[in-house]
Amino acid sequence: APPPSVEQEGALQALQALRSSPAYSAAYALEVWRRQEEERARLRMAENKAEIREQLEEEYRQRELARAQEFRHRQGELRDLEAKAKRKLLELQQREAAVKLELTNTKALSEEATRRADLAI
Repeated sequence: APPPSVEQEGALQALQALRSSPAYSAAYALEVWRRQEEERARLRMAENKAEIREQLEEEYRQRELARAQEFRHRQGELRDLEAKAKRKLLELQQREAAVKLELTNTKALSEEATRRADLAI
């Protein structure tokens, strides 16, 4: 490679002088600090995001558990109502059969009474 020109040498010396100045050191330290802070902020945001996601997932899980419990409770109530309705239906069918039997007996007694009355005349 060819030797550096005088202009290049001067530019290199000026650059070295700039880099060794207190202002450059302060600016460089500030830039390093800024990048570190940005990285810390990114990490905090990622942690916060993960924490919020976990909270939301837990809330969703709790709501699903409550919904499932309510569903089972309602199913139990429905089964109880169905059983009660079946018992009432059976009871009504038994009463209907008893009424029909009573009507049949009453009709038979009435016919017997009419027959006896006719015979007595």
